[in-house]
Amino acid sequence: MSALSFTRLHQKKLLAGFIQRLHRGENPEPIKAGLKEVMRDLSPHELARLEGELMCERVPRDGILMLCALHLDLLHEACSKKRSVAAL
Repeated sequence: MSALSFTRLHQKKLLAGFIQRLHRGENPEPIKAGLKEVMRDLSPHELARLEGELMCERVPRDGILMLCALHLDLLHEACSKKRSVAAL
């Protein structure tokens, strides 16, 4: 198995773990921090592909949506930081 495949498999396992943790009702802030680290190495295309693979593996759709909500929070935070820096 190539390093790229291992990384992708590892990323998918991390995303699935985040979803399981959200389903258990864990505090989303530490999960969001972990998601932020995973997102650094994923393009939007790769993220969509991994989400599709998770759905094919019968990961609940609402779990994917919870993960998407955290992703949107991260994007909102990043945009807010850029706006505040631009205002300086």
